[in-house]
Amino acid sequence: RAALVAILPRGSGDARRAALERLAPTLHEAGVDVVLPQDAETAGVYARLGGAGEGPVEFLVDARGFVRARWRPGETPSWDDPERLVALARAARGQAFPFSMGSGLSIFPAGPGRTGGA
Repeated sequence: RAALVAILPRGSGDARRAALERLAPTLHEAGVDVVLPQDAETAGVYARLGGAGEGPVEFLVDARGFVRARWRPGETPSWDDPERLVALARAARGQAFPFSMGSGLSIFPAGPGRTGGA
């Protein structure tokens, strides 16, 4: 399964956290689990990968542990649309290595166990 890993600092990510909770069932049906890392070490690794500093950042991680795309609130195209996220996840599953998606990052391994079970 793929994962949408969201690093949402307390306070600044509350609205997005609520939105992801609403999107989670739709994404789950499409093979994407929403992961909100609770431990500081995991969250810190992803935050550094995204260059986010203290701000929210999200990653689409495929079932093999590769980061396929990165998004921050305010970037376009927006990941607020569940149909867009489902399309991104399906595209990631159907692509051979290497893969790039719009404003996302180049592929690199996220590492086993770093996505909360993805």
